[in-house]
Amino acid sequence: ANELGFQTCGLEINRNAAEAAQARGLNVRNQVLEEAMLPTNSFDVITAIDVIEHLPDPRRFMEEVVRLLKPMGQLLIVTPDIQSWVAQVMRSRWPHYKPEHICYYSELSLSRLFEYGGLTPRAFTTGFKYLSIEYAMGHFEKFSNGSLRQAVLTLGRLVPERFRTRPLRFPT
Repeated sequence: ANELGFQTCGLEINRNAAEAAQARGLNVRNQVLEEAMLPTNSFDVITAIDVIEHLPDPRRFMEEVVRLLKPMGQLLIVTPDIQSWVAQVMRSRWPHYKPEHICYYSELSLSRLFEYGGLTPRAFTTGFKYLSIEYAMGHFEKFSNGSLRQAVLTLGRLVPERFRTRPLRFPT
């Protein structure tokens, strides 16, 4: 966004990550949104990528987002979908079940959160991560068991080594 001429402001709760971004010349503050004291109606776009699932009070967060957005502003949220086919297939072994994830969302619950803030969702899409087959195999080896684990590991070993490290698009 900076390279395209946009004014940007980032918030990062991890001090080391905020400092690393600042060292790269980015306008990043080591704060949470609710404490940043940003001006009302000051943002055309707000992104919350892998954020909302960590928040103890998502309604308070949404209130602050709505306060900060300019009229016709846009909000982009990226979060794991607890109703995704991957979550349904992997069940308790779904990799997004983490201690630091304190809220889980589906299209319905996100819609309700948007409505609470007076926003209208425009679209929901499946998220993707780019991972190597080698990484996925390691993940299944560490966090999974049973026939699905064995199938992934067996199929992964059949892939030539030079292709195991190339990033592929995996649904989250």
